[in-house]
Amino acid sequence: MRKIINVLFLLIGVIFPILIGGLHTLTHFQTLTSTAVQEKLSETFILFDKEESLYLTWGIMSFMMGVTFIIIGLLNGETYRRILQQKASPLTPMLIMSLYLACVIYAGYTFQQMPQFIGGIVGLCLAVICILLSVRFSRNPS
Repeated sequence: MRKIINVLFLLIGVIFPILIGGLHTLTHFQTLTSTAVQEKLSETFILFDKEESLYLTWGIMSFMMGVTFIIIGLLNGETYRRILQQKASPLTPMLIMSLYLACVIYAGYTFQQMPQFIGGIVGLCLAVICILLSVRFSRNPS
């Protein structure tokens, strides 16, 4: 059972965030920084009494989102390494990832992004399975 728990944590906490962040960052630099996108987002708006470019504001959020996913995966990779060394349960990190996945579901639903919404549901289901197995394993480690 411990192997299933560890594989689920590795998948949800490490591999998925790095993969999603890497793909998002790659797309950001290959497509989203194009002249066509810059032209479509060339409008400006007032933010904190200062005129801001829609493209630059959106661009920093897009870039940081991809990088943040990668960093979450790397941090969870270190957590995973420590869990393996100490033969500990990933219960707390999985509860934190569940909170994050609930936010993914909310954002996917609110902003009508079906792939994000479905991905959040799949991830949360896997996280709940990992949590339940971790709780069961901690009660009966044999």
